[in-house]
Amino acid sequence: MKRKDTVEVIIDLLGRIKAIGNEINQQTEEIRERLYYLTFNATVMIFKICTQLRKAGFPKQTIIFMAFNILCLDNNLILTTVKYLDWRVLNYVELARAYADMGAFKAA
Repeated sequence: MKRKDTVEVIIDLLGRIKAIGNEINQQTEEIRERLYYLTFNATVMIFKICTQLRKAGFPKQTIIFMAFNILCLDNNLILTTVKYLDWRVLNYVELARAYADMGAFKAA
């Protein structure tokens, strides 16, 4: 993730995952709850990629995707239960780290 073209490909991939997540988020609450595992898996992929991007020196590029992760997690009743609390906190912390790496301490 040191080359600009590699980062561009990764951001394109993240955009595709985000588009799929958007489609799920636009469904009814019943359908979103039945497909919660897709949302969860999408957030795992985004989190892992964004963590590596941030560590490679591209925190600005990760913020929109990490914020989307939080939106997805908050938009699904199953993923707001105590069982997924640790996962939600990890996403909040990663978003805060990205803001902190950019020097946006108020946002963090």
